[in-house]
Amino acid sequence: MLHPPRHFVYLDAVARAGSIRKAAEQLHVASTALNRKILEVEDEVGTPLFERLPRGVRLTAAGEVLITAVRRSMADLRSAESQIEQLRGLVRGTVRIGCAESVAADLIPRTIAHYQQSHPGVQFQIVSGVTRQLVASLMADDIELVLVHDPEPSQMLRVISTVAQPLCAMVRPDHPLAAHKTIRLADCQKYPVALSDRSFGSRRLLDGVMAQSRIALQWRWRPAPCRH
Repeated sequence: MLHPPRHFVYLDAVARAGSIRKAAEQLHVASTALNRKILEVEDEVGTPLFERLPRGVRLTAAGEVLITAVRRSMADLRSAESQIEQLRGLVRGTVRIGCAESVAADLIPRTIAHYQQSHPGVQFQIVSGVTRQLVASLMADDIELVLVHDPEPSQMLRVISTVAQPLCAMVRPDHPLAAHKTIRLADCQKYPVALSDRSFGSRRLLDGVMAQSRIALQWRWRPAPCRH
């Protein structure tokens, strides 16, 4: 395997953990040795890369610039390794995928199982969440591919494929709308509805439609009761 420079690994680990001690535990090295290496890199760069806090560290502006380059270099190295293995007739490695919870339990496992029948050497790491968080992880190079609902357009994103999905309403069997094969959003105005919060792509889509059509839905959000 092609290994990135050790100081790249150290910088990335400390930035993710937000603590030299925690990063040292993850890397199985002494915290003093890790701290010394960070100080050496800061000396070479000529400016602090981490702000020392009472309970950890956080990246300085210079650190943000450098860690972006470090992570890009590490991703390029992984890509080169994968391409070299393909030239050798080997297909293996780890693919990090972020996906919406709606496909995490069904579509993704079936697709991975099908793919691994012909490429057993490829492993997958799956992270589920809401669109905004997953896109942020993609931008930070924490994952390599995302399957999300209605991401906001960005020049930093390349859309590989899109799939149209119907928006469904769930009602009780005895609900007045249950007998309808299709319903319009306006049909729901007379009834209380439950909506997801605005971190979900479907909610942002609904908000946009309601703003354009002046449709107002009756919805309430109530916190779950606390249990002691």
